[in-house]
Amino acid sequence: MKTGQIHSQDNNNGLTILYSLRFDSTKSIANRRPPTMRQTLVNPTMRNPRHASVLQENNIQYEQPLNPMQVAEIRAQRIQREKKENQTKVSCFKFAFMLQDISELLS
Repeated sequence: MKTGQIHSQDNNNGLTILYSLRFDSTKSIANRRPPTMRQTLVNPTMRNPRHASVLQENNIQYEQPLNPMQVAEIRAQRIQREKKENQTKVSCFKFAFMLQDISELLS
């Protein structure tokens, strides 16, 4: 007999019983397991002190988050500032090489 014929003869009771037993066993295992305890915090800044310090360094208040436009503006300013710092580092690096070349020529 084909599987389809077997299922049609008992109106899928075999599958229904199989999956009902699976669900019941999973449910009983889950009920035996102790619930996970989550720590509740009253002070929102105590969630992660490292995050709180980063927010404080960047003048961001936890109770008044920035809107997306402000975040984009701060990011653009940071990128511009980093580019400027990198340019000064590169120019100082080039200047040091120029001084080294001049000192080699003079000696």
